Amino acid sequence: MTPDYPIDCVQPLCTSWWEKRDNLKRTAWCLAEAHVRHVGETPYVLEPVGRGGSHAGDHSVAHFKMTAFDNAKSVPEITNLPIAAVPCFPGEILTVGRGKRRPVLILAGPGTAVEEHLRQKASRAKFAPVYLVAPYYSVDSGGIREGFKPEFVQRVRSLQYTQFFWDSLPHERGHSAILRLDHIQPIEPSVASLRPLPWILSEEAQTVLTDAIRLHLSGLPPEQDSIWNIARQELAKYPIITE
Repeated sequence: MTPDYPIDCVQPLCTSWWEKRDNLKRTAWCLAEAHVRHVGETPYVLEPVGRGGSHAGDHSVAHFKMTAFDNAKSVPEITNLPIAAVPCFPGEILTVGRGKRRPVLILAGPGTAVEEHLRQKASRAKFAPVYLVAPYYSVDSGGIREGFKPEFVQRVRSLQYTQFFWDSLPHERGHSAILRLDHIQPIEPSVASLRPLPWILSEEAQTVLTDAIRLHLSGLPPEQDSIWNIARQELAKYPIITE
């Protein structure tokens, strides 16, 4: 069911916002779920220190030392200890970060396929297909951590920040959420379990989000007669409720 929107946001200015779809293909502008990393968290570096297998060729058990990756000085030197499951090549480090399964908006698909003969003898990472997604963060944390302040959420709804965009998600666990355009990240579907949901943004909504992304990435304002610009002017009429 398409959510009901408050008057102080851009969605009511569009004929429709989320549209139900039967095709569950991964495609641009569709709602999905994926494991995304926590941006802003300090990652940890894993340094192999030994193997714990029953014999010299046993790679089933390995021991690591984990240290916070604060700056370049904390990067450990490359070790010659071979561990089959986690090879470490010159110039690389092993890092560990926190993540969570979240709703995401798919912004772009893998792009144009590269011919096989051009991919031969190259590492998989150089041509691995990825989707670009922007994650949604629940307005009400529902846990031990404090959520977003109501005044901040109202400012986001009135389009006062380029990196935040408010929405009410329509799927079965739908909730008020904020889309982070500054957290756009690549997702490899086979690893992150990118699962499409049966909802896609309407053409009008796609136009609004395109304007929002262009404004955030380039600083170029939308056209004067665009829905985003009209909404920005209309929403300025609503007072912000401060605490």
